[in-house]
Amino acid sequence: MGQVSDKELKLGELRARIDRLPIRPYPVSWMVIIGLGYFFAFYDILTLSFAIVSPMVQQLKMTRLEISEAVSASLFSYIIGAYFVATISDYWGRRWGLITNAILIAVGSLGSALSTNAIVLIVSRLITGMGIGAEIAIINTYISEITPAYIRGKMVQFTYLAGAWASQ
Repeated sequence: MGQVSDKELKLGELRARIDRLPIRPYPVSWMVIIGLGYFFAFYDILTLSFAIVSPMVQQLKMTRLEISEAVSASLFSYIIGAYFVATISDYWGRRWGLITNAILIAVGSLGSALSTNAIVLIVSRLITGMGIGAEIAIINTYISEITPAYIRGKMVQFTYLAGAWASQ
């Protein structure tokens, strides 16, 4: 049998300690708010596929290249947001991470709605994508941290259910 490293031992102790910590009763409203976050994130992801036929694209007289740049900006910025904003939440707390991504989504979505040309739309989609990427990364972590082990899977599934509801 192999030796257990000090790092593995410390990680196992940490997991056991987290599961032993008393979980205070969180209001159902927290789960609803977090579920709404996923709802809007998944709604945005799903509507992105309809961007090519959007009246906005026609009004802005966007070329195929500009449309693909706007879609690519959103998708690429998911990675940026998942890494940078989620890292911020590791240092400043999940609450501030969730607030930051909500602000990014709101500002980016408003910019997208009010865009007057392709460049403004692309930049706005970049900002929105950073918020969505962070939201997807932070919510799973947050749910895992605030729920006891015996219902953790159910709570994570609840947030995904809210996201799937957005696709209807």
